[in-house]
Amino acid sequence: MNRRDLIGTMCVLAVCPGISFSGEVLPDGTPLRVLTPPNTSWEGAHPSGGVVKAAHGELAQALIVNDTSRLLELYRDDARSLPDQQPRLLGRGQIEAWHRSVQTRRRVTAYVPQIREVFDFGDTLLEYGGFTITWEAAGPAEGKYLHVWGRDSDGSLRLKADVRNWTAPLKGAEDFFVAMQVAEAPPVADSALARELAALNAGNADGIKQHDLERRLSFYADDAVIMPHSVKARTGMAEIRPFLTDYVNNGRGATFDKVEVWNEGFEDLGHGYVLEYFKFHVDWRAGGNGGTVTGGGIRLWRRDADGRLKMLREIGTHDYRG
Repeated sequence: MNRRDLIGTMCVLAVCPGISFSGEVLPDGTPLRVLTPPNTSWEGAHPSGGVVKAAHGELAQALIVNDTSRLLELYRDDARSLPDQQPRLLGRGQIEAWHRSVQTRRRVTAYVPQIREVFDFGDTLLEYGGFTITWEAAGPAEGKYLHVWGRDSDGSLRLKADVRNWTAPLKGAEDFFVAMQVAEAPPVADSALARELAALNAGNADGIKQHDLERRLSFYADDAVIMPHSVKARTGMAEIRPFLTDYVNNGRGATFDKVEVWNEGFEDLGHGYVLEYFKFHVDWRAGGNGGTVTGGGIRLWRRDADGRLKMLREIGTHDYRG
């Protein structure tokens, strides 16, 4: 069966043992949200929702049968992958090595994705949602994800990037770390947008270092969704403000000797939207304790009416610390 036929088959996922899929209606009964910029209203039905659901269904089937070769067909040659606990993977070679190694430690027996929203930018589509995954002997866990799909010339989708993290600290996190050389990302060309993102990242880093809650909040749009490491997603400022308030207050006893936030690449998606692949490095100490935390993720920025970029969606991962 070729890939195009497989996509059609995967639209009916009930025939695949071990897979459950919900993408048309959310748990609270609301429809899948699809946004086509510059339109700012959510639509309950849109062709992009079905296309993304089919592509994710193909990914689900590859996961459930633990078929790495089949999974790799869904990635572009220069794709980025950011699984939680693992430094960023660059290119299909590293992505393959990671999946084959993790598969020897954790064999998937069930995977239940929940697509929550899709942004359709034409050649690029962003998909955000949650999932439950079950492994042999390890049981189930819940997570969050963001997929960046690229539309090929034949209309099919392949992953340009993906990020996965968890809704609670994961037991056996070392299973998801595979020692390998971290590939160098292509250099970011100098441009006005590159400098704008660098300034925003520097301001964000300073807000972290200074425990400055209001400065940190100022980077987010009122309708932002954040998907931090090892906690549930927070939607809108009504949830983000108390979450960051607790986060900042809990960290006031720590001194940050070094905080760096930078991007390894970005895409101008048009209509005031920018996709950023970010990294961070934090050196901290508190009393007699200290350490280094590194990681990365993906951000979707949107330019507000005043011309400033604000974070609209953000998902992050932490590298494994043994």
